[in-house]
Amino acid sequence: VLYNRCGMLSLWGGALKTDKNGQKRTKTDIGAPQNTAGFAQQQNTPLYNACEASASCTESALHICRRQMLHTAKPCFIRSAFTLIELLVVIAIIAILASMLMPALQSGREKGRSASCLSGIRQLGMANLLYAESSRNYFIYAVLYSNGTKYWCGESQSGWGDINTSGGLNDYLGKSKKIRECPSVEFKSDSATASGTGGYGYSEAIGTYTTSSSYDSVPAKTSLLTAPARTIMFADQADVKNGSYVEQWSIYAPYYLDKDEIAWGGMAASPTMHFRHAGQTNVCWADGHADPQGPMSYTSRGAYATVETMVERKIGWFGGDAEEILELFRCRKGKK
Repeated sequence: VLYNRCGMLSLWGGALKTDKNGQKRTKTDIGAPQNTAGFAQQQNTPLYNACEASASCTESALHICRRQMLHTAKPCFIRSAFTLIELLVVIAIIAILASMLMPALQSGREKGRSASCLSGIRQLGMANLLYAESSRNYFIYAVLYSNGTKYWCGESQSGWGDINTSGGLNDYLGKSKKIRECPSVEFKSDSATASGTGGYGYSEAIGTYTTSSSYDSVPAKTSLLTAPARTIMFADQADVKNGSYVEQWSIYAPYYLDKDEIAWGGMAASPTMHFRHAGQTNVCWADGHADPQGPMSYTSRGAYATVETMVERKIGWFGGDAEEILELFRCRKGKK
């Protein structure tokens, strides 16, 4: 109400009136009307009297209002940090969310690794088929000893262990000319085992269908395979020695097969097929297609480890019992 009255006062020419030059003027300084009688009549109006009374108290009223605002205003504080309890609550929430998301993140990461591994093993299968086309329909050998030691995955100068990336299927792997490594396993270097396999094993039933007089591998011909889509060519491999994973260049059937693909009098072979991808192993079949297989259904004692260790490390075979698994390795199905 006071403000409205002051506003009217400035309108009528009171103490708060500002002239055209921006200077404060009192009501007596306001341009007086030429008609003195009219001005006197104007001063006698109730509205003018109210404005005059308001003008006298305007200055003091404003000072009083300012003092009241300063005394009644609540102080405002700006917080610069969390309290200890708030900080602990935030940490607890983050820990709970992390524990909920971690399994999903790990699962997603392993799926990505498995997909990369599957791509690498499929590449090996296609390379072996290309090799057969240029080698009178013979698949690549598993190992040759007669003219330096040569493996399907490369050559060795010492004859054991230190396999390099020259020779074998490396020349059929495109521009890289190098076997891609499975990202889901780390091998310990060992002079008594293989290296450079990428974590993949080649089926002895194909790579060493039989042997020569010098014990060189004589691989199978493509025409021998009666059901290539159901014949294992490559699979994830690993062995355990002194508690660490080591490489082997081959994967075997549960029993060694003779030249007629008949088990050698029940002579058991060591398992090397590794189920490292969430309980599954990636397999490339003899027709070139690849897919994950599992779970592990059978195992036996390893070359360097007990049956219990092989079960714990998930090294064995899939496909049922020993007799059923043999059928997945035979080039000519139905042999007993």
